[in-house]
Amino acid sequence: MADAGDVVVGSAEETAEGAFDDAEDFAAHNVVAAAPTGVFNGEPIWLDSGDEDPFLPGDDSFVAGLESAGADVQESHKPGGHESSYWDDRWGDYLRFYSSALADC
Repeated sequence: MADAGDVVVGSAEETAEGAFDDAEDFAAHNVVAAAPTGVFNGEPIWLDSGDEDPFLPGDDSFVAGLESAGADVQESHKPGGHESSYWDDRWGDYLRFYSSALADC
């Protein structure tokens, strides 16, 4: 698990290419900065990333912020990147998570 001090993504330039349009888009949609505020507490969260995913540093920062706020977050890393072949192998896991999370709505 990430530690709140491990990884910090504080600007659009520090994110993976394509994550945000520009600095203004990053500022308007910065879930990493919102995570430690507790805004996501009470929501079931599962973050799945390939261990070669260019978004992994941002994911780790997001998880660290969630955990620092006491959110219930599940995290998994499997071999792979940010591509269809990674997700295709995980659809069953995704559907089980969302089915369980939505059953309580």
